[in-house]
Amino acid sequence: MAFLELDSKAFENFAQRVNDKVNARTVFKSVGKEMQNLSDAEFKEVTTRTPTDTGALKNAWKKSGLMYSDGKFSFKLYNNTSYASFVENGHRTRGKDGSVGKGWVKGQFFLKGMVINYQNNLHAYWEPKFHEAVKDVMQ
Repeated sequence: MAFLELDSKAFENFAQRVNDKVNARTVFKSVGKEMQNLSDAEFKEVTTRTPTDTGALKNAWKKSGLMYSDGKFSFKLYNNTSYASFVENGHRTRGKDGSVGKGWVKGQFFLKGMVINYQNNLHAYWEPKFHEAVKDVMQ
């Protein structure tokens, strides 16, 4: 009677599961790092695109930390300046007496333009990053 019997097939299955988890964690970390790089780049771009008068609007940009939930990474860019949406989307002018004017100030679309640009280039940005992460695991 042997002190310890080990079914080699069970051990190989266990080793494969451990290896799969290590590889998945490696890809997860790599994708997380790239998402952090993307959030940094988008934050820089939106602050660069923001029009400047006094600098208050440009300096009010904030970003959340990287979040992971339901199998998705995410982050938020936000600006709590009370007039940010008016500069972004446009607004009516005011009359000299404070009444609603008849003109319209066009929006600058600094945030919307940046988001559209990244959405249009998302595949080109992520495909090489993902292939690199998977390639590192496969070696």
